[in-house]
Amino acid sequence: MEVPVEMIGVHSGLLDAMFDCDGVRFFLADVDNLSLSEVRIAGRLVASCNEKLSKQLQTIEQHMR
Repeated sequence: MEVPVEMIGVHSGLLDAMFDCDGVRFFLADVDNLSLSEVRIAGRLVASCNEKLSKQLQTIEQHMR
């Protein structure tokens, strides 16, 4: 399978985003016992995950046009 040059970075970008998303799940697994600092970390990870996924989706959408 030949991958378009524009898509090579998308794979690693999506993996990077998923690392942040998995971090959120780690913090929220024990949601009843979270400290305020852990909630803040989870919030930053959610924002980072969203930003990274959005960037990769934009790249995919541009390539599909």
